[in-house]
Amino acid sequence: AVVSTQSGHYGRDNEYKSYLSPCRAHPDCHMSTVDDVVAFSSRLVNFLKTSGEFDEFRKRCASEIEQHWSFTDTKKEVEELVRQRVINNLRSDYPLTKNQLRQEIRSVLSRRKDLYTGLESSIHYSIDRNRHLFLSEIDKAATQFEEEEKAKEAERALTKKEKSTDCDSALIPLL
Repeated sequence: AVVSTQSGHYGRDNEYKSYLSPCRAHPDCHMSTVDDVVAFSSRLVNFLKTSGEFDEFRKRCASEIEQHWSFTDTKKEVEELVRQRVINNLRSDYPLTKNQLRQEIRSVLSRRKDLYTGLESSIHYSIDRNRHLFLSEIDKAATQFEEEEKAKEAERALTKKEKSTDCDSALIPLL
């Protein structure tokens, strides 16, 4: 799915739509409606999570984001803000709980909208840099997933046919 943020989304609409449009992603696609595609996408995401691919994507992006210059600059700025406006203003006669301290830090950081720009820049950089790798890996996983789904469906159909044949053979002596 496309990830939304305050300033927009990651990924291009047309690219996302063409990738998930019924019968466009694969010529032999059996999905005829957008609901079929959404259901398939949901099952595919679960497949990616259970196979460990999703964690690999996440780790790769997180590693790239942490190394990007705008992230390191933003991190330094956040640390300095917390030091100046929160830590230095703590009073020993009024100790804060962990939740109160977290809330105070959130309050200070939420007033600085420019921090989001640095983070978004890092995220865009990582996604743009890895998009082709992710899409090819997702395509491979989708193909594998579809093959497994078809095998399960064929097995269910065979089991259903066997049960039907058993019922028919049980009825023949009664006639």
